[in-house]
Amino acid sequence: MMYLEGPSTLKDESKVSIRELLIEVLERSPCSHVCVILDKDELTISMLSERANRIGLLMKNESCVGICMDLSLELIIVLCGLILCGVPYVPLEPRLPDERLTYIIDDSEASIVITTDEYHNISLNTKTKVVTYKELLLDESVANKRCSNPEEINLESIFCIMYTSGSTGRPKGVRLPYRALLNRLKWQWKRFPFNKNEVCCLKTSISFVDSIAEIFAPLLQRIPLIVIPKSLLLDVNQLISVLNNHCVTRIILVPSLLSVLLEYLSIENTKINSLCFIICSGETLSPNLVESFFDTFESNCELLNLYGSTEVMADVTYEVFSSRNDLQRKCFDGRTSIGKPIDNIRVEILNPDDDGIGELLISGEGVANGYHHGQMLTDKFIPDINNKGKFSFRTGDMGKIWNQRIILFGRCDNQVSFHFN
Repeated sequence: MMYLEGPSTLKDESKVSIRELLIEVLERSPCSHVCVILDKDELTISMLSERANRIGLLMKNESCVGICMDLSLELIIVLCGLILCGVPYVPLEPRLPDERLTYIIDDSEASIVITTDEYHNISLNTKTKVVTYKELLLDESVANKRCSNPEEINLESIFCIMYTSGSTGRPKGVRLPYRALLNRLKWQWKRFPFNKNEVCCLKTSISFVDSIAEIFAPLLQRIPLIVIPKSLLLDVNQLISVLNNHCVTRIILVPSLLSVLLEYLSIENTKINSLCFIICSGETLSPNLVESFFDTFESNCELLNLYGSTEVMADVTYEVFSSRNDLQRKCFDGRTSIGKPIDNIRVEILNPDDDGIGELLISGEGVANGYHHGQMLTDKFIPDINNKGKFSFRTGDMGKIWNQRIILFGRCDNQVSFHFN
């Protein structure tokens, strides 16, 4: 049996919940502390606390809440409100075709959809109630009240039902439990801790799983979050200006966007001096791109290569490139390593061939609770033989173990991946 395991930390960790972490931030941070910035608008802890509690109180009796919003301060407030009341959310990309939005709303059984004035008139063939954030904010029935602790919520409770791209048929709702989110966040905070002067950015649509850690990893550590709207991603010069003006220290980029950024920096002979981490995920990271990265950033910034999918809470392995010298021991046969498993994750090679190449099977704390509507035991989610009552996930990705690292070798099916970063 070929496998790698990340460090086991479950016995040493406290059982604090995401809700408790959020409440600690809201109640023990200075009221004037700015937690989110979009252009000239700022969201302070005081504003977030009051408005998130309002949303939580209004949503506490819902079974599941659809969120059809662009990246915004209001989006952060709604997400925090749902964490406070323990109600799961379903992200809805506003620009999706109406038919697909209707399918996701109906399939997820969302009892209400929160949107903005811009999308309130969206044509949905569904009986689900649609309200705007502004309408909720004007509801005085819950003014000056606090959202009580939802006692029925535990680590296996679902905080998000996130729909896959549907590249192999109908999109499937992945049931992400609090357990998986906590494991992903705690690993990041331990392995790549923030310092007090850091600034992060949010640029990934909430319909993609990378957005979850992009939001909550900094927010729950009191690190300011700069919201970068989609329009800025289409203008590299403006993107660089925002990163420099706000002294952003960490950003998540798909390799194709990183390539565009590096080329622009080289041609224009400009720099982003504040960055200390660039995190790549969602696409294959080539050795040539790693070389180009260090041509631009030299040794003042590290490059992280993350691997995962929606079904495993975004990231289950990681590789760190601190200098171009790392390429020699972290690349094999022209392929860049995806590294080692994060904490409490096991990656096994199923049915390896003579070269040790087989399908990657993921087990551990990051694996979702199957697909929505009880589609748990499918050809993808199978019983975890080492953890009764939980599941392992067959990724469809082929790989091998080399130098105590994992190297990818394409897919064993015809699935096409869609990325938004």
